[in-house]
Parts: sequence; structure tokens; C-alpha cells
Amino acid sequence: MKLSIVEKIGFGAGDMAINVVIIAMQLLLAYFYTDIYGLSAADVGVLFVVVRMIDAIIDPAMGVLTDKLNTRWGRYRPWLLWFAIPFGFAVYLMFITPDMAYMAKLAWAYGTYILMTLVYTAITIPYISMIGVITSDPVERLSANGYRFVMTKIAAFLVTIVVPMLAVWLGQGNKALGYQFSMGLMGAMGALLFIFCFLTTRERSEPEITSLSVGKQFKYLLRNDQWIILGVVILLLMCGYVIRGSVAAYYAKYYLNGGDSLISPFLTTGVVASILAMIATTWITKFWDKIKMFRYTQIITFILSALMYFSVGVKILSWRLRSIFLLISSAICKCRCSGPLSPKRWITAKRKPVCAFPGWRLAASSSSRSLVWGSLAAYLDSC
Repeated sequence: MKLSIVEKIGFGAGDMAINVVIIAMQLLLAYFYTDIYGLSAADVGVLFVVVRMIDAIIDPAMGVLTDKLNTRWGRYRPWLLWFAIPFGFAVYLMFITPDMAYMAKLAWAYGTYILMTLVYTAITIPYISMIGVITSDPVERLSANGYRFVMTKIAAFLVTIVVPMLAVWLGQGNKALGYQFSMGLMGAMGALLFIFCFLTTRERSEPEITSLSVGKQFKYLLRNDQWIILGVVILLLMCGYVIRGSVAAYYAKYYLNGGDSLISPFLTTGVVASILAMIATTWITKFWDKIKMFRYTQIITFILSALMYFSVGVKILSWRLRSIFLLISSAICKCRCSGPLSPKRWITAKRKPVCAFPGWRLAASSSSRSLVWGSLAAYLDSC
């Protein structure tokens, strides 16, 4: 069935809401916790590890729950309505800075971050699954994803440009209050976007639901060598991506000596690079093999990373170029994610999307962000 433009925009609105949180956590949260909220880097690192380990448990559980529950609105859409308001509220709470003793502040950070993770999982897992049920036409699915990717870039601009500027304007010299108000507005916008997504989309096809337990699904997936290879690649790729994103604000403020005023324009260069990477990937993959392109962009990324370390005068230029090539490889990885599910279909005679995609999300999100940032922050804080 052909989707209307309104429904495609509505579907994209859901990913826009999700990316407000994703980008804020990747680019701003560590900086907010250490430089504004006043937590040590080591404590922030441990916090990320603990919360991501919780996320590792609830992700597959949420996938199973959404497949088992069905309502008159469908299997996935209702979750957007039920958790839209809690989502916005959780975003706001995560950036509140209560004036308490250090251990109480740390406990507040744990509580609000865990709450955000629970709500985030409850709303994103169903949303990700919606693309398979709003239409059975692969061309329309591709078109809907196109709208979705455009709206994620709008979210990126909002977080990297608008949030730091609003924090200065609304805070009137109080950065903590400024970030609280600005992220509160982003949370409210995210809630409205999820409600808009719920109202404008429809579930038209029934997903393929397996009767196998989660344990058996993972057992079958572990026999899929292509799934394992791609999972390891995504893990390593996201380790570099998370390190780059997490230290970007510190890099601009301290290493480039730009202070708070350079954070917003510097983060924006990464957003611009992601847009250029998306355009370049679409064009280049028409003429060049994806695997070779992925391999060579990783080599170029390594060279540019070394250039940033040794060449003081070209730091910003090399950052932009490295962002482009790193995000090109990321885009190719996303294109390849559905591939490993089909070649090994003979093993089980069924697809296993419930575990396959949360499994990659676990590798990309839980392992990379928590373990890399956690261990790195703890080590550097002790130096």
C-alpha cells in the first residue's frame, strides 16, 4: 500500500523524538554530568556501565513483550501513546541539578538515567518494529525511512545548535538552569512528536511472530556466522564513534581553547558531516562495492585520526573529514544489517528479528558507550 506524505512525516517524527535523546546522551550528557552537574569522570563512567548493563537485560525483554501484546490500535503503535508523556518527563528529570550532597547528587543521576533508559527502551523498540507493519511494500518502506533519516538530522541540529544556545539564553548565567529548561523543551517536543507519530500512522500487516523462546532464538543466531561478524564490526565501529562523540564537547572547550562558545559550532560540524556522508553513501554505493567502500573508509578514518593527534593546525578540518568517512562506514553498516538474517535462513526456516536487531543494538549501545567510556573515564580521572 502506498503511504501518504503525512504518514511518512509522522513516522519520521518518531525517530526525530528518539534522536533528541540519543544525540543528547552521546554528545552532551557526559559533559553535562562532569562540567555542569559536578560529578567526577570516574563516577560518570561507572554510571554509564551500570545503566547500560540494565539496558542489556530489558532490550530483549521489551522485544518479546511487544510481540506478545496486541491491541485494537495494533501491536506497536500503542506504546508511542502510552510512553510519550513519561518520555518527555524523563528527559527533563535527567537534566535537573538538585542542590544536594555529592552522594545524593550521584544517586539522583543514577535514578533519572535508569528511568530514562527504561522509558527509552519501552518506546523505541516498538517504534523500530513499526516499519515492518505500516506497509508491506518494500519501496514504500524505503521511502518512509528516507523521511525518517531527514528528520533525525533536524533533531541533530536542534540538540547541537539550539540546546547550547537556549541554555545560555534561558539560564542567564546559570548553565545548570539553562540546560534544565532547554532539555525540558526538547523533552516536551519529543512527547508531542511521538503522539503525532501515533495519530498519523497505521499498522496494516501482521508481523511474523516466532513461537521459539528468546534463549533458542539467540542460540540459532549464534550459529549465523554473518550475524556474529557484523555484530563485532558494529561493536568496534561504535567504540570509535562513542569516544569521538563523548569527548567532542571537551575537545572544543579545552583542547581547542574555545570555551563554552565553541561547543555548539564544533558539534554542528559533526551533524553537517553526517548529512554529507549520507548523500555521499547513496551516490558512491551505486558504483562501488559496499564491502570495499567500508574497508577503505575505515583506513581513511584511521589516517585522519592520526592527523588530528599530530597536526595541531588542521584539527577542525581533520575532525570534519574524519566525521564524514566514519559516518559513511556507519551508513554502510546499517545497510548491511538485514543481510545476515537471510543467508542463514536455512538453519531455522524463519527470521528472528526480535533478537537480531536488539542484539546489534546491544553491541552498539550497551557495550561501546558504557564499557569504553566507563573504563576510559575512570583511568583518565585517576591520572
